[in-house]
Amino acid sequence: MVRLTLSPIFESWFFVAVVITVILLLIFLVPLRMTRVSAKHRLVILLLRIGCVMLLLFAMLRPAIIYRETTPLPASLVILLDQSESMSITDEVGGRSRYDIACDAVNSANETLNTLSKRHEISTYLFDRQLQPLTWERKGLTFPEKPLGSETAIGFSLQQVLEQTAGKRLLGTILLTDGTQRTRPPYDLLPQETAAHFRDNGDAIYVVRLGHSGTLDIVQDVAVQDLLVNDRVFVKNELLVSGQLRVQGFAGRRVPVSLFFETSPGQMAEVARQEYEIRETSETVPFQFRYEPQTPGLSKLTVSVPTQPKELLETNNSLSSFVRVLDGGLKVLYIEGTWRHEQTYLRRALNASPDIQFDYIRVPTGVQGLLLEKLQPGEYMAFVLGDIDSTAFESGELQALADRVHEGAGLILLGGFQSFGAGGYFNTPLADVSPVAMTTLDRQQPGEPIRDDLHIGGEVRLYPVPLFRSHYLLRLSPDLATNEKLWRTLPTFQGANRLRAKPTAQVLARASDTADSPPLLVMQNHGSGRVLAFAIDSTWRWWTHGYADEHKRLWRQVILWLAKYDDLLEGDCWVELDKTRFLPGDLVSFRVRAKAKTGEEILSPNATVTVETPDGSTQPVVLVDENGVITGSFRATQLPGDYRITASVQTEVASSELLGESDSVKSASARFLVIDRNVELDNPIASPMVLENITAMTGGRTIAPEQFPQLLEELAKQSSELVEQRETKKTLYDTWPFLLLFIVCVSVEWFFRKRWGAV
Repeated sequence: MVRLTLSPIFESWFFVAVVITVILLLIFLVPLRMTRVSAKHRLVILLLRIGCVMLLLFAMLRPAIIYRETTPLPASLVILLDQSESMSITDEVGGRSRYDIACDAVNSANETLNTLSKRHEISTYLFDRQLQPLTWERKGLTFPEKPLGSETAIGFSLQQVLEQTAGKRLLGTILLTDGTQRTRPPYDLLPQETAAHFRDNGDAIYVVRLGHSGTLDIVQDVAVQDLLVNDRVFVKNELLVSGQLRVQGFAGRRVPVSLFFETSPGQMAEVARQEYEIRETSETVPFQFRYEPQTPGLSKLTVSVPTQPKELLETNNSLSSFVRVLDGGLKVLYIEGTWRHEQTYLRRALNASPDIQFDYIRVPTGVQGLLLEKLQPGEYMAFVLGDIDSTAFESGELQALADRVHEGAGLILLGGFQSFGAGGYFNTPLADVSPVAMTTLDRQQPGEPIRDDLHIGGEVRLYPVPLFRSHYLLRLSPDLATNEKLWRTLPTFQGANRLRAKPTAQVLARASDTADSPPLLVMQNHGSGRVLAFAIDSTWRWWTHGYADEHKRLWRQVILWLAKYDDLLEGDCWVELDKTRFLPGDLVSFRVRAKAKTGEEILSPNATVTVETPDGSTQPVVLVDENGVITGSFRATQLPGDYRITASVQTEVASSELLGESDSVKSASARFLVIDRNVELDNPIASPMVLENITAMTGGRTIAPEQFPQLLEELAKQSSELVEQRETKKTLYDTWPFLLLFIVCVSVEWFFRKRWGAV
């Protein structure tokens, strides 16, 4: 489209008209001195002058021609083809693999791709965890024979496309995949998150869906999953091992499951075996083993299923863990007289400790003769006596309990309406055992009104006595400042017993910071045993107010201290792992801790750590001090197998006094396992919903493989609309031909006047 425009100088037509008029008047009204010039010559000169004026008018109007130019724009087309191992699943039509169908879809559109490549940039990639470019040739693409990628990082691969096409115009991004992302950090970027960036840029993602969500119906595989096992158990105590089998494609068969245990270093022995009948094509079967380890140490256990005929994957047929077998055992008896909240949460807290066998017995009022058998020597190492009246015991039972404490067992007396003197214990064998004084005046018969002189009403908080703030019993945090703050922020208790500590006893905690406030936690030794009097019966409030971990730690420490197991808990130093099973490449974090013989933890111990890898090499680990706790991390976990962390702790001068040694070096170890788990084939189902989400977000769509050529043709048609329209303005008055014409016209007029004598 071409059009002529005029733009008079000063944007004024009036000015142009005035100038031209003045010039014309001068031409016609001012007489020429051409008396010797003939009329014919005068006419020629006049016409030349009028021509000059017309040219001047042309220049003053500044004419220009404007025309529009249309230029096709290039764009980029990106094709991503999934080459991970899950693409080898043969769940497509004719028993073909997803990968073969994807390669055929791309090659079937070779002609259309050649046409597009003449105008646009075509980038083709294989992807698994990262992009792998393929060179586009006119004859097509050459694909690897098999998909061997160990992970599928859809989101991360799309993010790489965004980075590589930044600043370019995208015709479209086509993704050929089964839609299931199977990857680990740092490649685990969600596909939907990356698709949001495509949407913001106005770029569409098109997906060629491959595979079926019902693939597991044709896959044959057995996988051991969700292995649960306590991390510690005492020698000859029962160890419970449970988990699930995920079984696909073996309906009507019996699948054997075995438990292997490391009976000696490096030697695994089968210690239990079970068989399960599989009834459904796809079924989850729970399993459970019970085993009593016979030797102490850090041992490995493995639950394994033999490889089944035509099984897809073998690496998921077993799963391992580690358990620390401790020398000895700790059995606790809890004796209660009435039902109350405290017993429920106390039992829950201690049952969470795998190295404590916790037995509970309730003795109803008027029922006797239930305890004597349980109070025999060597049966229990610690006793918990709850809210129970002394009359609930028959002759000899309380004496037997006192004898067990004198021989070395621990005893804690809990608060309650019938505890201590109110329960009539002033004239029983427990009067000498108890760390609090009792008299006949303290007696309160069951059912009588609550006496204010025996009980503290309202809200009560426990304040550790300054001398014992770092005592093992009261250490809820390894950091002393945090520990003190924690005791002042924990939920309060509902009432307490009023206790009078014996002169030989030690008060660990009171109801306030003042020295004359009522004692709440009192301890003393009786014979070879340890005894605690705890005036509280509502520690359960910690659990219900979000402090379950602190509740469990307190009661665990109480029981271990009573049984004198606080020194045997971990040894002088130990290595803590949050878990013992990791995937290749995972970060393994751990803590190195040490404690004194008094049970107090040593802050910031001087430690060195090495990690032994499955190939036998040893690597040092850099440690960090985090508020008194030595922490470390290890990431070189690409190799599947067993790893061992070995820590050496050299006690410093301040700590050696606590340990009772000088410049001693303690060592400890922990083990963890990097699982040889194929994340691609472990559960190779397709995820069409993920594909639908990312196409819907970006304005693309999901198609079947046979529709791939049609999609390219549509994109080719859309590319014809990718043009740039630009208007070009060409002026006519400021060109050299116009200037030359004006000069020629003026020169010719002057020449003729000169020649004809008019000058």
